[in-house]
Amino acid sequence: MASGLNKTKLQLEPYLLANYNTASQAERVTLLWLFFTVTIFIFVGIKLKSLLDQSLQEQIDKNRVQRVYNQTVTAVKGLGTDTDAVLAAVKMIRNRDEFLEYMSKFKDNKSGYTTFTSMINAEYDRHNFFDVQKIVEVLRNIGIYAELTSRRVNTGNNLFVKFTIILSKKPPTVDKKQRDILKKQWLAELPKAIAFWKSWLSDPITQQRVQKNWDTWYASGKFLVHAIFPIYFQMLNKLRIQFYDYTTGLNMSWAYAFVTGTDFGPLPKIYVNLELDDPAKYDTLVHEIQHIIYDIKPLNPEKKITNAFVTKNTKRDTPDNIKSTVVSSAAKKLETNTLKAKSVITSLGLDMTPDQLLSWRAWALKDQHDDPGYVCRATEKMSNIMAVRNYFKLKPGQNITVAMLKPYIEEKKHHTDISWILGCWALNNFPDLNTMLNRINMLAKTDTNTTNNKGKSNLA
Repeated sequence: MASGLNKTKLQLEPYLLANYNTASQAERVTLLWLFFTVTIFIFVGIKLKSLLDQSLQEQIDKNRVQRVYNQTVTAVKGLGTDTDAVLAAVKMIRNRDEFLEYMSKFKDNKSGYTTFTSMINAEYDRHNFFDVQKIVEVLRNIGIYAELTSRRVNTGNNLFVKFTIILSKKPPTVDKKQRDILKKQWLAELPKAIAFWKSWLSDPITQQRVQKNWDTWYASGKFLVHAIFPIYFQMLNKLRIQFYDYTTGLNMSWAYAFVTGTDFGPLPKIYVNLELDDPAKYDTLVHEIQHIIYDIKPLNPEKKITNAFVTKNTKRDTPDNIKSTVVSSAAKKLETNTLKAKSVITSLGLDMTPDQLLSWRAWALKDQHDDPGYVCRATEKMSNIMAVRNYFKLKPGQNITVAMLKPYIEEKKHHTDISWILGCWALNNFPDLNTMLNRINMLAKTDTNTTNNKGKSNLA
């Protein structure tokens, strides 16, 4: 319609202009009136077509949303659920507004459910993890924030638990280029972290220290280096990274990376979060590998690890957890805490106020409340210690010192694993730091004649 009107205008304009110059005054008025009438008619015609097109498109969209809903109803009616048909239907939805329209259709209860969310949670069982994950991904691409809660079992499989939509939140922006960069960075650091651990485990000092530490606490034979260490190396040789984001249902959006108790199996892996850009990827990988080693068999008995941090102000909660009995929030303790902080500052020569030092304990107590035991959990402390040793480039037998930690205590520098060690120190009412570090260093060395420290083992 519009193209026809425009063609008419193009045909009339030369005629009007050609006759305008030779026409009388009255004829000129008539020609101008004709010209403006045609122009207005064309303009109205174009607008009318646009409105008709828009109305037609809206009807087409509504019809499509209705078809999507009808297909969904068909997919969930009767015995079983056609998950492929539900996914195909949801994929037909083009934007957020259409999805909101689609969700409103559920009010008629033809599907047997009054909401899309309740339908998914009822129709999809625990083995439909990947089916729900695909729906979450589709919804994210049209601006709908959806969450998938899952549970990981000993076989390494994820089981679907719960599906949620939060309309008040927007899904994080997906920058494929940025994620590809992050993947390359993580994959480049993994061989370095593996090399660090192979070097550490191959060192005779490490092997003698580990054997001695176990033999000191338990009857000889409970831990045998020549039997356990090859398992560590098998794990390191197969170790890989599995990337994830919030659509995967792993429910660890706050973590840079994590491992679970089953990750030392046939395909050991470290889960890495692509929604966060970890500034210390190498240190994090060193940290997480220790967790896998710990789950295979700790390099030190749990009691020896926790004893490095235990003082008269702590008690063992479980064999591998300790918690502080100091309650810094009590008013009657305030003066005592300030005096203690002043004493620590003086003895260590720290450049900070008592309140600044005590803020370490406040932070640790808050985290202790959120996850009891985490701050001083044995496996976490060993990961922190090994990441710190790697950060300072310490070899087996070399020590972490107070001088190394001072700028971090004063918060002039920052390192995540150092912070967790200091958090446990603060949680235990700031025991003598030199004594605590001596105990920590004993986890990483043994009194070995230097003449026996040459060469590497052939375990790798």
